[in-house]
Amino acid sequence: MKERAMLSKEGCQKRRERLWRALPGALEWVLIADPRHVHYFTNFLVNPLSFSGGERGWLLLERNGKATLLGDNFTLRSRSGEPYVDDEVMVKWYDHRHSVINRDHALMQAAEKVADRLYGRNGAVEAEWLPVGAFELLGLDHERHSVRKEANDLVGKAPVDLGTLVRSLRRTKEADEIALLKECMAACAAGHARAKEVIVPGMTEMEVFLEVQK
Repeated sequence: MKERAMLSKEGCQKRRERLWRALPGALEWVLIADPRHVHYFTNFLVNPLSFSGGERGWLLLERNGKATLLGDNFTLRSRSGEPYVDDEVMVKWYDHRHSVINRDHALMQAAEKVADRLYGRNGAVEAEWLPVGAFELLGLDHERHSVRKEANDLVGKAPVDLGTLVRSLRRTKEADEIALLKECMAACAAGHARAKEVIVPGMTEMEVFLEVQK
């Protein structure tokens, strides 16, 4: 069977380098919380058909090049492919013996383990995706974030709209992304072609679905 194309280590590294070039030089770290952007920079994606479908991890990127993936044990082990990171901070959510804790709290516990690398240093967070509880838990006071089109600089430092910046970077594609797009288009073309071949009056949607999957 032909191996499925995935984001590459080289592509993830190039995307992280482009991010740092686009950010103010004073920033020492960024906390990525949007699952699409965690995938964009690391290839980490939770398998949607796993028990952890819909869960997410966070990504800490530091100016020195280090990338750290944060999450609970079930989420990080339900990856659909190899994540290209330097470290993983994993909190036990379930061990088959004890009752589970609030899964969102497990994710924040993982983030708390790296709080000493954030506090007192200039950084930026994806404010659209980071819950208020994380700000309280991490004690952030030097982070820059904005979800407004124009934000007032009330503390003597310009806010950073990290989510919008990453979306603008996504407009430029690396080679691994182009390969994935081509594979997706080929799959769509094959699915449509098969559907045209087999569809007849009276077929159920499930029968068509199974043929397209073949």
